[in-house]
Amino acid sequence: MSEYELYNRILAPRLRCKSQTVLFEESGCKMHKADVIADSKIAYSLYRYDQKEHGDLFFPFFNNTHDGDLGSAEIPTPADLLKFCDYILLAEKRGVLYVLLIELKSGDNGDAYKQLDASAAFMEYIKNTAVRISETNGYLEFDENNVKLRKIVLKPSPKIRPFTNKAKSKHSEIDLNASPIYYCSDMISLNLFCRQK
Repeated sequence: MSEYELYNRILAPRLRCKSQTVLFEESGCKMHKADVIADSKIAYSLYRYDQKEHGDLFFPFFNNTHDGDLGSAEIPTPADLLKFCDYILLAEKRGVLYVLLIELKSGDNGDAYKQLDASAAFMEYIKNTAVRISETNGYLEFDENNVKLRKIVLKPSPKIRPFTNKAKSKHSEIDLNASPIYYCSDMISLNLFCRQK
């Protein structure tokens, strides 16, 4: 039994996306959409937490008290406490679990790094939990070194005239050591992000 299977058992099934093949984010009148591209050798699961949709179901132990129609909150939520990225994509390739934290941004990068850092802290908690419960649940070969985390800011692909020269039109190589990885595309290729550095 793999690290990928245990992580999927730990994360709440209700946060698993209905569509496992597309990422999207609506902000005002802008819509950012990206397709997930995978081959048959990669198993993956896509999760999304939306504060408006899921409310306090995700972080029930965190303060979610905001100022509102009834006035000021007695104990307001600390700044940045409830930050979180748009998507968590778990992918298994060649026995390695890749945890891709994805933040979609149509305009400037804003506080993407805060959202990704908060999500990375959450996934560290998930990893520590997996280590703690792995043996009890029959995952005797669980190896936390088999878990690779990548933070990705995904921006829409610029609308440019395509090159006629195939060499010029190839995507430039990405730096998998960057944190976060800034990437412009209308798709997220798992073969590109799920590989050793």
